[in-house]
Amino acid sequence: MKLRSLCLTFILLTGIAIQPGAAAAATWPEKPVHIIVGWSAGGATDVIARYLAQQLGEALGQQFIVENRPGAGGNIAAELVARAPADGNTLIFLTSAHAINATLYKSLPFDPVKSFTPLAVIGNMTQMFVIHPSLPYHSAEELMNDVRKNPDKLKYASAGNGSSSHLAVEQLQAKADLELMHVPYKGTSQYLPDLIAGRVDMAIDSATALLPPVRNNQLRALAISSHARSDMLPDLPTIAESGVPDYGVNLWFGFLGPSGMPTDLTERINTEIRNIVARPAVIEQLKEFGLTVSSDYTAPEFRDLLNEDIEQYADIIKASGAQVE
Repeated sequence: MKLRSLCLTFILLTGIAIQPGAAAAATWPEKPVHIIVGWSAGGATDVIARYLAQQLGEALGQQFIVENRPGAGGNIAAELVARAPADGNTLIFLTSAHAINATLYKSLPFDPVKSFTPLAVIGNMTQMFVIHPSLPYHSAEELMNDVRKNPDKLKYASAGNGSSSHLAVEQLQAKADLELMHVPYKGTSQYLPDLIAGRVDMAIDSATALLPPVRNNQLRALAISSHARSDMLPDLPTIAESGVPDYGVNLWFGFLGPSGMPTDLTERINTEIRNIVARPAVIEQLKEFGLTVSSDYTAPEFRDLLNEDIEQYADIIKASGAQVE
């Protein structure tokens, strides 16, 4: 009789522990969901977040409100979400810059992995290797062969120390045995006029930012950074195809929530987001934004991706010596 009573008590207690998570998943989103973006309005991350917020709102019959909290490379927004309740009503939309920040910043007010619940990956944005058109190179291989013979001949621009555009070239230098001169700026928009004018020679940055001047013949594209050719730029070879076989960099975009979110709720949000980005019209629109949809990651697989990227970028950052206090 005592054993039976104990079993019944255990079942009841277990049921009570599980019910809140299951109930939250069943009713989510019960009230407006706030999507925090760590960058200013009008940038690629913001534009994509607002489009997805609209799509989610229409599909789920609830408001999805984008809030911009720029600063510290996205860390101000990340800290806000890390401290939010784990109820699915405060999410962050961010990029692989989050993995970079784990090593780039000397100290952070949160753990880049443990303070968050990975929810869903939306897709990847490739980076484009471009040069000023006055240079004689018509392939990445030509450029690299010449630079090996003439170290520090070329100056490359980046969006700043530790930015993805900086680390993309640092990785190329390490893997291809190159020596290039780094000219850091405060953002892509700051260096583009100098690159177009020929005051710096080259850059590797997001295709979204660099494609317009390439199409206007203001810059020449030599390659892309991703492991495979892009559907958006099918005729452009990868850097790996250009003589650096183990080179490959993709910028991912995705959603995280605060740590401690119930598994049922995490799976519900993952499913809803993946359903949205699987729609043909959404895939096409994201393609216009320069994003290739890659939404087949489960929440646990997203955590693995985050850990892998942190490890990969740590090696590059340490080799480059970049650090932010």
